[in-house]
Amino acid sequence: MSVRANIHLDTTRLRALSEKMHRAARSGATSGSAVNRAFAQASQILVGDVREAILSSYSDSWPGTVRTGALARSFREYVEVTQRRVRIGASSDLVYARIQDQGGRITPKTRKALAIPLRRVPVGKWPRHWPKGELFTLRKKDRPTGDTVGILYRKTGKRGRLQAMYLLRRSVKIPAKRYLDAAAKSARPKIAKLISRAIGEEVAGG
Repeated sequence: MSVRANIHLDTTRLRALSEKMHRAARSGATSGSAVNRAFAQASQILVGDVREAILSSYSDSWPGTVRTGALARSFREYVEVTQRRVRIGASSDLVYARIQDQGGRITPKTRKALAIPLRRVPVGKWPRHWPKGELFTLRKKDRPTGDTVGILYRKTGKRGRLQAMYLLRRSVKIPAKRYLDAAAKSARPKIAKLISRAIGEEVAGG
């Protein structure tokens, strides 16, 4: 399920451009028009603001966890044109994009616990990627506390020093970041200025 940020332009209210704007927006033959170029640039602006909003609003939910940047990179721009409206948007198909924006609680689907990587874990490396037996829990040392049911460790160095690698949790509550609302609010005035300038060019060009 994808998640989207949209900015709508009501073309019926843009009197200066009238029907010419509709034809330019809908026709592939006029894809080089000032208006169509502005639509494409506007969607890129929105995607940029979505990515910036994600990075600026991000805060680690668990001490020591890693941030990969995958969510910010997953957004792509799009433009949808109808008779009455132009939709300028940014969309992501990443499975957790919606819950990161709106918040919620996640639970494991195939395991007893979620494995939350700590900072020393290479980005994208999960327990299944380690050699069998290299990761282990210490049940006597780490008793369950709330949703945290344990910690996965590994031994390092000649002395076999313990390193905590993953937190094990029954569920995780994700706070709502509302990065899509923040991005739309930031992008809207820039997009309005861009479109207004393009309309002026179209009208001046006859």
